[in-house]
Amino acid sequence: MRIGSRLATYVAIFIFIATSALLLIVNFQLKKFAVTLAEDDARLFLEEKQATIDYVVEHLRPPLLELIKAKEMPESYFEPSWMSAGYINRHIMKYLAKTEFSDLYYKNAAINARSPENEADPIEAAFLEKARKYTSILRHSDVVEFDGKPFFVYMRTNTSRFQEVCLKCHSTPDKAPADLIKIYGSERSFGKQIGDIVSVLSLRIPLGKVYSNINSLTIKLFVAICGFAVFFFMVQLLITKRIIVAPLNQITNKAIAISQNDSLLGQTVSIKGQGELKELANAFSCMSERLAENKDNLELLVKQRTKQLEDSRKEYQDLFEKMLDAFSLQELIVDDLGNPIDFVFKKVNPAFEKIIGLSADTIVEKSVFDVLPGIEKKWIEIYGEVVLTGVPVQFEQYSTELDKFFIVSAFKAQNNQFACVFKDITARKLVEDALKDSEAFQRALLEAIPVPLFYKDTDGKYLGFNKQFSTFFGVPKEQLVGKITEDINPPPLADIYRKKDLELFKSGGVQKYESQVQTSDGHVRDVVFYKAVFANSNGVIQGLIGTILDITEMKQLEEEREKMIDKLSKALSEVKTLSGLLPICSHCKKIRDDKGYWNQLEKYFYEHSDVKFSHGICQECAKKHYPDMGLYDD
Repeated sequence: MRIGSRLATYVAIFIFIATSALLLIVNFQLKKFAVTLAEDDARLFLEEKQATIDYVVEHLRPPLLELIKAKEMPESYFEPSWMSAGYINRHIMKYLAKTEFSDLYYKNAAINARSPENEADPIEAAFLEKARKYTSILRHSDVVEFDGKPFFVYMRTNTSRFQEVCLKCHSTPDKAPADLIKIYGSERSFGKQIGDIVSVLSLRIPLGKVYSNINSLTIKLFVAICGFAVFFFMVQLLITKRIIVAPLNQITNKAIAISQNDSLLGQTVSIKGQGELKELANAFSCMSERLAENKDNLELLVKQRTKQLEDSRKEYQDLFEKMLDAFSLQELIVDDLGNPIDFVFKKVNPAFEKIIGLSADTIVEKSVFDVLPGIEKKWIEIYGEVVLTGVPVQFEQYSTELDKFFIVSAFKAQNNQFACVFKDITARKLVEDALKDSEAFQRALLEAIPVPLFYKDTDGKYLGFNKQFSTFFGVPKEQLVGKITEDINPPPLADIYRKKDLELFKSGGVQKYESQVQTSDGHVRDVVFYKAVFANSNGVIQGLIGTILDITEMKQLEEEREKMIDKLSKALSEVKTLSGLLPICSHCKKIRDDKGYWNQLEKYFYEHSDVKFSHGICQECAKKHYPDMGLYDD
């Protein structure tokens, strides 16, 4: 479809849609307005019916009852034509049914109504029950379909309530006039009480004819607007062809001619008119002239670009050939279920040939199982995941077939192909393994050292300890690593350690000093610190390592030794006094000391020398004092 026809069609479609929407809104609003008018009429109609009821109850019935009483008419007398407001309204509606308003529905509806003609249908009964339950509800309106025809339903409660005079006919059958029972029977509309809602005034106004007229009007408007749209479409189509399509065709024909014949480049196009089409024609003419100017340079530009591409291809080839890491391009092979089972080498570089130990001629277009028969299935699974998901991966893997470690970077190339870059890290892995062995040896060595050992960085933060250190302080290793001196030592001792650490970092070398430490249980121990700095490969100090020698027991032994020496010296000095005059009792052999007290001989020598006594009895004393014991008979 040409642009003019498309434009006119789009405009016509827009007008059609807009008109349809507008007419639907008008149709809806007219029907809503019709319902509003029906509601006003219904209110007026029911107010008139309510007025009739009130008139019968308040003005007609009382004097007639007085007249019956005055005429002494029998108690059985009942005449509904003037005693029942519902009867009066019902018969008035029968007269109305003979007019043009025969389709109008009115009912003074009640539940268990006296006349079956006034019996409430389900809609009226529901409203009546609701009005009895909620006294604030007085009216209800709605649009309801009956037998497929729309009706405006309007209901209001009868403002007249049951009064005491009403109970004569509505309390119990035995109190009601006999003539009433003959007409309506003894089952309906009894058991009422003063103040009960008598009934609901219900009116239904047919809306079918009004709706039909509204729909007819809407259709007529739609037809009229569609006719206008068709006329507008034709006018617009003619105008569009004249002022838009014709100039565009002129520009299009010129463009087609230039595209089919390069010699026409540089020709211009001139059109009548102003505005955007004139600007488009000028832009086309300018483009034609610029294309003509660039035509001569195009071949040179192509040659330049071709040379650049050739140089780039050569650079890429040199890079591919000389790169130190191995590179390969493969195509994945899958089974009927799409599971990876194999791959074929498509391209490899010399570094890859060196790793494999085979030339490219023996690798390219070969299955991996032909090149590496013992390859692990894990390699194929990893590459299959890369191709199927398109997510690149980098992983470290050991090849049993080649007995080497690799860092592999794999990514999807195109279709089922993927590329890999291999970095041989076998030498590095060997160094790492050796380093791990060395670290394991060092850890074992640290744990084997029988004295507490620690090491920290230049900020004073503890980096590690041996088991003896944790045991000595009684604190788990996890609670010490990462702490500084001030975190685990009391302030006086922490200040000493910090000062000594700074001196060691400044001077380097080895440091030894005697101090004290406080364990987690609060005991203070005398120790000797041995510290030395450690540096990195550039000679920069990284921290210090130190050991702690507990000398508490040794110092205690030294103190005890000094005390013993003092005691011996004193004893020796006292022993020397025994060489002088020593007063002794000639009878009991007690010795008098410097203070004038008499002491047993052995006690005096025990206190003033290292002599210790052992008691026995000589032969003479045994015979003298214990002759019966025979101690020396042998």
